[in-house]
Amino acid sequence: MHLLFNSFALLMFGPRLERKVGGRSFLMMFLLAGIAGNILYFATIVFGIIPAVPALGASGAIYGILGALSVLFPKMVIYFWYVPLNIRVATVLWILIETMGAFNPGSGIANAAHLGGLVFGILFGYYYKRKIEEKIPGVRFLN
Repeated sequence: MHLLFNSFALLMFGPRLERKVGGRSFLMMFLLAGIAGNILYFATIVFGIIPAVPALGASGAIYGILGALSVLFPKMVIYFWYVPLNIRVATVLWILIETMGAFNPGSGIANAAHLGGLVFGILFGYYYKRKIEEKIPGVRFLN
């Protein structure tokens, strides 16, 4: 089920980000967000926050997409548990939920992987936004 929901989220949000940043940048961001998520998840094991439990999924990479969208499309509206929210508000909620979950060893969810991917996606969004604004002097980034 977890992989099914990851695939659904990729289908829903991936094309919008890919159209904005291009295929190569999208693939780079997706893979690096997944790696960042895995590194943070591994760190929670190394530091004894959670027990060593195997994890599988692309959640860190999916959350990276959501983080990048929150920067590049700040007025985007998404449905968070059936409630329409601005994506930036939803991102703050995700950060809070995933941070709390990362300290729950019994959850069975790699919350730290979600959080690592999300933070990487936000950083990527700001990097990409700055890159575009520098490329076209005097022009502000348009959503």
